[in-house]
Amino acid sequence: MTDWLDDFRFAARLIRRNPGFAATAVAALALGIGANSAIFSVINAVMFRPLPYPDPGRLVTVWETYRNTDASPAAASKTPVQRDRRPRTTTIAAWRRESRSFESLGGYGAWEFTLTGGGEPERVTSGLAEASFFTVLRIVPHLGRTFAAEEEVAGRDRVVILSHASWQRRFASDPEVIGRIIHVDGEPTVVVGVLPPAARFVLPGLSANAEIFVPPARSIMVGRRVPTLQVVGRLKPDVSLPQAQAEMDAIAAHLEKESPRANANVGIRVVPLVEEITGTVRPALALLLSAVGCVLLIACGNVANLLLAYTAARGRELGVRAVLGAGRARLTRQLLTESLLLAGTGGLAGVLISSWGARALVALTPPGLLPRSSEVGLDWRVALFGLGLSLAAGAFLGLAPACSACRLATHGNLAETLKAASAGSTTVVRGQRLRRALIVGEVALSLMLLAAAGLLIRSFIRLRAVDLGFRPENLLIATVTLPQSRYKEPAQRGVFAGQVLERLHSAPGIEAAAFTNSIPLAATMSFATSISIEGRTEKEDPIVSLRTVTPDYFRAVGVPLKRGRLLDDSDGATSGAVVINDTMARRFWPPGSPDSNPIGRRIRIFQGWRQVAGVVGDVRSGGLKSDPVPEIYAPIRENPLPVLTLVVRTPAEPMTLIPSIRAVVRSIDADLPLERVNTMERVLYSTTAGPRFQMALIAVFAAIALALAAIGLYGVVSYSVAQRTRELGIRMAMGAERADVLGMVLRQGMTLAVAGVALGLAGALGAGALLATFLFGVKPADPVTLAAVSLLMFAIAVLASYIPARRATRLDPMTALRYE
Repeated sequence: MTDWLDDFRFAARLIRRNPGFAATAVAALALGIGANSAIFSVINAVMFRPLPYPDPGRLVTVWETYRNTDASPAAASKTPVQRDRRPRTTTIAAWRRESRSFESLGGYGAWEFTLTGGGEPERVTSGLAEASFFTVLRIVPHLGRTFAAEEEVAGRDRVVILSHASWQRRFASDPEVIGRIIHVDGEPTVVVGVLPPAARFVLPGLSANAEIFVPPARSIMVGRRVPTLQVVGRLKPDVSLPQAQAEMDAIAAHLEKESPRANANVGIRVVPLVEEITGTVRPALALLLSAVGCVLLIACGNVANLLLAYTAARGRELGVRAVLGAGRARLTRQLLTESLLLAGTGGLAGVLISSWGARALVALTPPGLLPRSSEVGLDWRVALFGLGLSLAAGAFLGLAPACSACRLATHGNLAETLKAASAGSTTVVRGQRLRRALIVGEVALSLMLLAAAGLLIRSFIRLRAVDLGFRPENLLIATVTLPQSRYKEPAQRGVFAGQVLERLHSAPGIEAAAFTNSIPLAATMSFATSISIEGRTEKEDPIVSLRTVTPDYFRAVGVPLKRGRLLDDSDGATSGAVVINDTMARRFWPPGSPDSNPIGRRIRIFQGWRQVAGVVGDVRSGGLKSDPVPEIYAPIRENPLPVLTLVVRTPAEPMTLIPSIRAVVRSIDADLPLERVNTMERVLYSTTAGPRFQMALIAVFAAIALALAAIGLYGVVSYSVAQRTRELGIRMAMGAERADVLGMVLRQGMTLAVAGVALGLAGALGAGALLATFLFGVKPADPVTLAAVSLLMFAIAVLASYIPARRATRLDPMTALRYE
C-alpha cells in the first residue's frame, strides 16, 4: 500500500509539473466520459429504473391485433400486416370474464375536459379509467375511494377522482373535498377520491400529469356507443408471460367463433409494460450510446498518443529506474498509476459534465419523444457507470506506455538508452507503430460516425421531400369540444358546425374553412372500419380508414380532385355520397381491368350503402414514413362528433386569424374555448422533430469525432517529422527538393488515412443494420453517402498532414544536421 501511495504522489507531482499536457488529457477524457454518462443517465431513467408501481415486473399491456388481409388482386401478393388496436370496453369485459392468468385487467384512456369549480374554468389533461384500473396498479387513494363497477354505466358515471397536484392547486388541499360537486364539461360531477402524491402514471397513451380521472362512459368524444381503451393487466404470481399469451390466444379463437364477423382475424397480444414504454426509444438510445462510445474511443486514442510521446520524452528517467533495479512490474505500476490518475480526474469532471449534459439533452428533446424524461438525473448507477468508464480508460491508456517501459526494462540496452537520452534524443521508447495503429482506428471510427450522420441527413432530406398530398402552408387548425350537456344530439352539433362555417366564409382573410374529425399527419381521431363492395364477394371484409369532413375540406386543405366530384351541401344521410382516395380506387378498381371506374359504385359502411361520388389524391395521413392507405371521406353532417377539428385556409399569416375565429365561435357559444390552435406547418415540423433531433445529435458527435481524429493525425505526423528532423536535413542537404519532402510527409499521413477509411467503410457497412430502422428512402450501404464522407475524410487528412509537411520543407539543412 505504501508503494502505491508513493506512486500516486509521484504521478501527482508529474501532472503538476506538466499542466498543459495534463489539462489536454483530462479535457479530452472528460468530454468522452461526460457524453457517455449523459446518454447513460437517459438510458438509466428510461430502461433501468423500476416503474413507480408495486411489483412492476408483473404488469403487462394487452392489445387487440388484426391482420390487414385485403383480398383484392392488387394486395393478394402482399404479406398480411398485423396491427395493434385498442379494444372496446365490452371486449375488455369478456377478457376479464374468461381469463385466469391475470389478477385484474383495467382499461384506461386519455382526453381533456373543461373543469369548473374550485377556481377559474380550465381545460385540463384528464384520464379515463375503469374501476379495476387503480386495482391493477395498486394505487390506494389519499382521500375517499376509487370508482365502483356500477359507476362505469352511462348515467351513473358523474364521478371524478382528482390528482394530488390538482387537489392542492385548485382546492387548497381541502380535506372536505370528498362529496363536493364540480363541473366537468359543464356537467355536475361528484368528487369521490384524491390520488396519493406518489401516484405517477408511466403508461403508454396517458399523460403523467393527468389532473382528473373519470369513468370511460364519459368518453363520448370517440363517437361510438362503446368506447375503446388501452388495457393494463397484472399477471398472477404463478403465471408466466408465455402462459398468459397462450391463454389469450385461446380466448381470441373462442371470441372469433362466437362472433365470426366482428372478430375475424382479431388476435390478442400481451406485452410487458416496461417493453411497451421503452420499445420505441431503445433503438435510438442504442444508436446514441454507440455514437458517444466512438467519441470516447477516439478521445482515448488521442490521449494514448499523448502518453506515448510523453513516455518517450521520459527515456532518461525510465532508464535510470531500470538501471536501479526497477523491473517490469514496478514500471508498469508507476505508469498505470499515472494514467489512472488522469482518467480518474477526467472521469470525475465527466460525471459532473454529464449532469448538465443530461438536463440539456432532455430540454432539447422534442416533446413526447422520450418517456420518463422527468426522471433523468445523476444517481448511483450513473456515477458507477462513470467510474467504470474511468477505470477502463485508465487501464487502456496505461497499457501502451507500460508495454514500452517493460520492453526497455527487459530487452533494451540501458547504457545506450541513457546515452541517447542525455543527448536529447526522444527515440528511446519506440511506439511509432502503436501510434499509427491508434490513428488508423480513430480515422475508422470517425468515418463510421460521418457515414451515420450522412445517411441520416440524406434520409431527412428524402423525408422532407415526400409528397404530402396537400398544401400545409397558410393552413390554421384548431379544435372545438362540444360538451354533452348542451350538444347531446348529433343534430345540435351539426347546427353548431354549420353556423361557424357560415360566419367564417363571410369573414375577411379566409379563403376556405371546414370541419373534420382528423387532420393529415396527426390521425388521432380517424378510425378503421370494415366495408363491403357491391358486386364483389370477398373472403373477408377489407379494412379502410374512415374520415368525416364538411364539403369545403378538400379546398381548405388543398387535396386535389382526380375523378368525379367532391362532396357538396346536398350530400348527407339521404344521398349517401362518399369520396375515396386514389389508393383505394387503385386497390379495389385497378387501372386496366374491366372494372376500373369506381364512380357510382356502392360501398356498405356501418350497415348503410354509400355511393362513390369522386376520387381525390392520396394524403400522408399517418405520417411521412407511412404509405397512403385506403380512405373514405364521408359527410360529417351525418354524425358530427363532439370533438370537431377546424381547418382554415388563409392567404396571410394563419396565426393572425386566431382572434377573429375565436370571436366567431364565442358569438355562437360564449363558453366554448378554441383549443390546440396551431398551423399545419408547425404540425409538419413536429412530425419530423424526432428524425431531425437524431440527425443533429449524430452530426454533432461526428463533427467532434472528426475534429479529434484530425488533431490526432496532425499530432502523429508532427511527431514523426520531429523524430525525422536529422533524416530530413540529410535528404535536403543531399539535394532533395522541397516538393519531394512535402510528398514524403503527406504520403505518411495519407497512408494512415487510407487504412482508416478502408477499415471505417467496412465498419459502416457492418453497422448498417443498426441504422436501417432510422432511414427513409436511403439504404445503409448508400454509395453516394459513403463516397462523400470518404472524400471528406481524405480532405481533412490532407489538411492535417499538410501543416507539418510544409513545416518540414522549411527546415534549414544545417540546423537540422545539428538537431541531435
